[in-house]
Amino acid sequence: MSKPEIDIKNRDIENDDANHRILCVDDDKAFLYRIKQILKAYHVVTAMTVKQALQVMHNQQIDTVLLDIDLNGESGLDALAQIRKEYPSMDIVMVTGHRNPEFIVKAIKSGARDYVCKPINPPELIACVEKAKRAKEEGERVSALIGELDSVDITSRIVGHSKRFLNLLRTADKVKGHHDANALIMGESGTGKELLARYIHRLEENSKRPFIVVNCAAIPDNLIESELFGYEKGAFTGAIKNKLGKFAIADGGDIFLDEISTLKPQTQAKLLRVLQEKEFCPLGSNNHVKSNFRVIAATNDNLEELVSKGEFRLDLYHRLKIITLTIPPLRERKEDIEDLVLHFLRKFSVRGKAKRISKAAIEKLKEYNWPGNIRELENIVHSVVILSEGDLIDENNVSMPFSESTCDSSLSNLSPAARGSIMPLKTFLSKVEQEYIRESIDFTNGEKEKAAMHLGIGKTTLYAKLKKMKLD
Repeated sequence: MSKPEIDIKNRDIENDDANHRILCVDDDKAFLYRIKQILKAYHVVTAMTVKQALQVMHNQQIDTVLLDIDLNGESGLDALAQIRKEYPSMDIVMVTGHRNPEFIVKAIKSGARDYVCKPINPPELIACVEKAKRAKEEGERVSALIGELDSVDITSRIVGHSKRFLNLLRTADKVKGHHDANALIMGESGTGKELLARYIHRLEENSKRPFIVVNCAAIPDNLIESELFGYEKGAFTGAIKNKLGKFAIADGGDIFLDEISTLKPQTQAKLLRVLQEKEFCPLGSNNHVKSNFRVIAATNDNLEELVSKGEFRLDLYHRLKIITLTIPPLRERKEDIEDLVLHFLRKFSVRGKAKRISKAAIEKLKEYNWPGNIRELENIVHSVVILSEGDLIDENNVSMPFSESTCDSSLSNLSPAARGSIMPLKTFLSKVEQEYIRESIDFTNGEKEKAAMHLGIGKTTLYAKLKKMKLD
């Protein structure tokens, strides 16, 4: 492990340390108490099991996780994989009493940022936390103020030549220069909605325009307004300094609101006012903040249907859909599959060892219905590149996912004849969806991300549905 990069003895604790939230997961109460004493300048919460840790992470924002590698019967490495699956960008530091290089290498390869060994050396632990804190702050700064600065041609990641797809791009091209025209991107999960949003942003050819991404489904309901609008010091417990909201950071650029349909009615109302007035008040403040931005929103839900049900505001819908772009699912643009496969082969092949694919393999890929769309195709190609031994990938190397299963038994149990009554259609459809989700997760042996891919929905959408079903 590298030496601490700062002089702990001569360091004055920064005032914003307490705003960095640390979750320590260990089954030893005495150890948890000692960690809280060492890191008393920070906001530290504790958990003794993986289940408790995930509950904490669902309910509040956590910046760094200190995770014990041995949790009284639970594997810290398994816990690491589970946390990384649900929170891919989470900073995780492993805590181990074993100075076994094998454990350490596995942890780092599985996504841990760093590790510390027991017995804990306080300066070393603080240095490790500070490094994670600085990395997070730097990442936010780069993402917020610089956005997309790569010099790659704006069409280099937009792949396809089908008529429908090219017509979509021609429509998107017309948005260039219209910085006051909000755009609504619609399409199934995995079709590339964020990629199209970035394409629209890059059309402006101005590297100083920020591009701010907000996944509305991934932010807890009680935190979404503070994320969007920011807050003043003292607005709520833990708000020890002012924080800029995403709309303030997006001033002069674009803000991408993914999964817009998951916003609660109260937040929808506040968002409408922000879009109309281009100003807002941070939480805990009476001062109006002005910001000039363009909204690019995306959803895989039918917003018109949600409007008719009263679940999405009609006025907000019209405010968002000045320009509407609907991405066709992959099954309706199969002529693009070969282009996409070749693109992914170049992306995943080892440098200097580019793999080729046979026409028969391409045809086999075209026969599949692709419920997970381009994201599913990318995952399949990545897998084939890794597992195939030769330079040429043929149809025997391509193993397609499971076929769409049915819920015949479940449907029969819900039929009017079996129940002796007719339930409302909305209730029936909800029960069928829940049963299908349960069976899909069981079929994938509990791998929710894999189940989401085959269901054709994003993992955040799946977790939102599981939350409603109380299965998460």
